Amino acid sequence: MGHSPVEELAATLREGLGEGFVASQADGFVFVGHPDFGMAAVVPSDDEEEAKRAAASLAVVAAAAGVSTPVLHFAVSKNGVRPPWVIRAGASMSVDIVAAMARASAGKTPPGNTVEQVSAALAKALASRPAPVEFPPLSPNLLRLAEACVSKVLGDRSVWVASVEIDAKDVVSPGFMLPAILVHAAQDWTLPVVAKKGGGFTVRLTPDPKSILGYKVSGIVLSSPVLLFLPIVNLVRRSFSNGECVLDDSVRRFADFLVLNGLDSGIMGDVDVRVASVT
Repeated sequence: MGHSPVEELAATLREGLGEGFVASQADGFVFVGHPDFGMAAVVPSDDEEEAKRAAASLAVVAAAAGVSTPVLHFAVSKNGVRPPWVIRAGASMSVDIVAAMARASAGKTPPGNTVEQVSAALAKALASRPAPVEFPPLSPNLLRLAEACVSKVLGDRSVWVASVEIDAKDVVSPGFMLPAILVHAAQDWTLPVVAKKGGGFTVRLTPDPKSILGYKVSGIVLSSPVLLFLPIVNLVRRSFSNGECVLDDSVRRFADFLVLNGLDSGIMGDVDVRVASVT
């Protein structure tokens, strides 16, 4: 079984950074720390914004461990470089990171043994991550049943999105309205489902430039079909206005969801949205 890019990067840095450095795998990045030179988050990517997000995550974990310290960020690129934060992968990578950390730490209070505290906190967080959800292929029968449920609740009502009329099939289409419908439903139904301690569903969204909203639904794991259909039907019913169904609010909710989570359909990978963990 192959190693992930983060695992490979951590192994390379452990070997190349030298004595006194810690290089440990975290969730999506490598934590690099030194008692004199400080701490940094390193991502196996040429995207500096991703590195900044990793550094922000590292700062949160450090703060939770009682450590307040600046966190540097590095993106390791196989293509272009933008020193000092986007560095080239290869033989000089470790040297570049050490040099940048040494420059940035000049005249500042060294973190000392707090590096070990943060490393332990990251290891604990990584170990406590929930196991990844295995998504079976999206079931055509499930989509047909969802369409039938939506058609029944709509009756003779028209469905509109941004002043464009659509039909029940579009509402539950994985590449059309379904991502927005399920994100909206997840936001509204997570608390009641958790409160009742029963079931739920998890949705996987995958970037797709051909989809209307930039993402498509590529998988659904659910404890019961009813716990999927009820939130959808409830949402459609609550979208009735003047004898029609208007789903513009679901699109706005989906757009807000992308912004709040720092998601960009052009660069991000799969996203899992949970209504509630199955209990």
